[in-house]
Amino acid sequence: MESTEEFKTLINECNRVKETAYCPYSKFRVGCAVLTEDGKVYAGSNIENASYGLTICAERAALAKAITEGHRKFKAMALTTDLNEFTTPCGACRQFIVEFGKYDLYMVKPDLSYEKYKYDLLPMGFGPSDLAAERVGQILIDRLRSNFGLNGLIIKWFESYLSNRIQKVKIGNVFSDMTSILETGVPQGSVLGPLLFSMYMRPLEEFKTLIKECNRIKENSYSPYSKFRVGCAVLTEDGKVYAGCNIENASYGLTICAERTALSNAITDGHRKFKAIAVST
Repeated sequence: MESTEEFKTLINECNRVKETAYCPYSKFRVGCAVLTEDGKVYAGSNIENASYGLTICAERAALAKAITEGHRKFKAMALTTDLNEFTTPCGACRQFIVEFGKYDLYMVKPDLSYEKYKYDLLPMGFGPSDLAAERVGQILIDRLRSNFGLNGLIIKWFESYLSNRIQKVKIGNVFSDMTSILETGVPQGSVLGPLLFSMYMRPLEEFKTLIKECNRIKENSYSPYSKFRVGCAVLTEDGKVYAGCNIENASYGLTICAERTALSNAITDGHRKFKAIAVST
């Protein structure tokens, strides 16, 4: 693809549009261009705002332009800044990018030299499949059972409707490992590997509290639109635990994820260093 005219246009456009960046606060210009499946190129630059959180990154601006023209599938994206080094998208943009599938990402320098990004853009990411109607439906069934003990015709009908559509996630021995941790520490050869091994030296009571809090706070989730409840807890360096849940908004872009709620609760209390985070759905 790199020898085609459409690819050359992609590279040139990401560099050209950088000139239109509105960045009076950071002075950090970013240009981005996306190549659609049918060969069209759309470009966008970063648009900053005095209320910093409302800033729109170049990657999202370019994708928004293409999406509003009806495109949903892409072949490539190119990204450039004024730095004489390759720059990659921020975390928020990575989440936005993978919403529309996997496609090539090219990092471009001011001299138009480029390099293809070789790694997974969002490892273990959260995406559309996690909010599939079938999975959310199963969550609702489980909640009806556990909270109300319902086993009547409504539940049976709902289960029948979903039975041939739900794709169950196999997680091996994760739950047995977690139980073992709570009692004795990390089991040898744990399928959770280094992540859980790093918890071995942590005080057991702190870890128990972390796990319990992320599950407890999930009950407070405000998720009337997705029905997808999330709880999160963070453990500070000095052993305190702060929890938060997802808070949805009718204007979806204003939704606050549980992870950000938990971290903001801790940060506003003065904490800056953390030892662990736990998430539950």
